[in-house]
This record gives sequence, structure tokens and C-alpha cells, in this order.
Amino acid sequence: MAKSKNYQEWLLEKLKDHDEAVAYLNAALEESLKGDEESQHLFLVAIRNVAEAQGGVGNLAKKACIVTGK
Repeated sequence: MAKSKNYQEWLLEKLKDHDEAVAYLNAALEESLKGDEESQHLFLVAIRNVAEAQGGVGNLAKKACIVTGK
């Protein structure tokens, strides 16, 4: 029997897709606007997940510089 992926592995694989990552962050941001500590923490976790899926913070920063031209 094939070993199934755990949720974190599945999520990171999905977040490699730009549109999926944008939708995920938008949902997390909207949730964080509730203002409670838990929802704000979840937004930070979402940012971390997207950064990890995109190859780390350094790689994500490079991509941002390419897009902005800086």
C-alpha cells in the first residue's frame, strides 16, 4: 500500500502554485481581520507555509525583487 502524504506535505505541494498561494493568503488575511490572537497567529502560519512552499524566505524575496524590478 502506498504511503499517504500528511496534511502539511499536501498543503506545501498545493502552495507551490501561485494562484493557490494567493487564495490561501487572502483567506488567512480575511480571517485575521477578526482581530483575535488566534486568527492573527494563523495568518503568520499561513505566511510561513507559503514561504516554505516557495523555497524559503530568501527565494521568495528574490521572486519579489524580480516582480517589482528592484
